[in-house]
Amino acid sequence: AAATTTAAAVLVAAPSPSAAATATATATSAAAAASSSSSSASSAAHFLQKVTVEQALKSQIWREIVTIGEHESVANALKKLHEHRILSMPVISTENKTNTQYKGVISLGDVIYEIVFHPSMFRSDDEFKTLSGTQFIQEIEKSILSKPVSLILGHRPESQELWVFKPQDRLSRVAEYFARGAHRVMVKSNGHYGPRIFSQSDCVRYIAQHLHDYLVEPIVRLSVEELGMVKGPESVITMSTKDTALSGFRKLMEIQWTRTALNKTGVWDLSALPIINERGRVVGTLSQSDLRGITTHTLPLLMKPVMDFRNALSGGKLAPQVKVSPSDTLMSAISKIVKSRIHRAWIEDDEGRVVGAVSLTDILARFSPHDFSFLSYYQRSRL
Repeated sequence: AAATTTAAAVLVAAPSPSAAATATATATSAAAAASSSSSSASSAAHFLQKVTVEQALKSQIWREIVTIGEHESVANALKKLHEHRILSMPVISTENKTNTQYKGVISLGDVIYEIVFHPSMFRSDDEFKTLSGTQFIQEIEKSILSKPVSLILGHRPESQELWVFKPQDRLSRVAEYFARGAHRVMVKSNGHYGPRIFSQSDCVRYIAQHLHDYLVEPIVRLSVEELGMVKGPESVITMSTKDTALSGFRKLMEIQWTRTALNKTGVWDLSALPIINERGRVVGTLSQSDLRGITTHTLPLLMKPVMDFRNALSGGKLAPQVKVSPSDTLMSAISKIVKSRIHRAWIEDDEGRVVGAVSLTDILARFSPHDFSFLSYYQRSRL
């Protein structure tokens, strides 16, 4: 794999103290998890080594990659993302007319990041209640929406790099980058199809088709607790149903975590927050997927309570909440996630409290021989 970005700003962010505080597993439980999962992980990694990216893509429908020029406006990027119902797209150089030169990736998350951290957005909920939708748009039009996408490229970790693979590369190589936190990569043309985007979801769907393979079963038959995914209720970062979507996305993007693989450390935003009601129960999830379909005209919905925002953008068709218990197997979690076409399942204890999550990144980390660092991380934090 090779990084093909050429001009995206490189932002080196230190690990957040909040992220470090989330490790609460004991050294004893971490050591037990390491013992039960290390041999299983090696067989799971071997399974992915047998498969090429092209083989994993065979069941996927080919879609032409949507791109945007580096000098096009952020407003135009929003329009394109809305028209194609996608969350992100590569940014290309407009200077090279013969060869496509990728500058990075812009996503809806990048646009929202610029909005929620804009100085004018640091207001109380009561102040937002007096702000009209027109006023909201006017405040961000000149400072954000009219600017070229190149000016916001690289402000968030995921827009800094676009990793490119050949169709014949082994799936294990891609999984190593997914385990580090990357959500998608580009696959070069194979002569029959043009370049394609291959995502974490695509990779997990392929694994879900082979859960009973003799190399896969040893890892997926372990419980999510044995695999170190249970953190404890005090370590899960949440938001309230009373919070606005804007404040929720700000919390989502201001807390960063790190994961080391391939001798490199990736720094990423949180992917999602569980939305908790007054009884402490999960009633929804806020993630960047909730931004799908947002437009310049619907941006003011960010000022609404988070569940109102999600309902309005989805047309009332919210994705189901998937929950698992600490004793549920990884096989069960993967099956539920793939069937529901979502990106994570929340782990709840016997009292209904959120004690962890099974995300696509977590799943793929268990299939990478390079990423069992999370076990020693828990040990170090405890000791």
